[in-house]
Amino acid sequence: MTVLLSPEELTPDDLVTDPTLEEIWINGPNQVFVAEGGVSRPVTIEITAPQIRAFVERVLHSCSSQ
Repeated sequence: MTVLLSPEELTPDDLVTDPTLEEIWINGPNQVFVAEGGVSRPVTIEITAPQIRAFVERVLHSCSSQ
């Protein structure tokens, strides 16, 4: 993953659209991890609990409409 954005600018959507990432774990604010090339690692991203909730709701909505 090549990060061109600062942690303040990086969003969960940026992670989802990154084709190099295999998995994303959002355990809570300041607890975001990704798997890339079979290796998991933390990601520095500033995300609030309401932003996490909104993101999860968008993902679930898009899955249910397919």
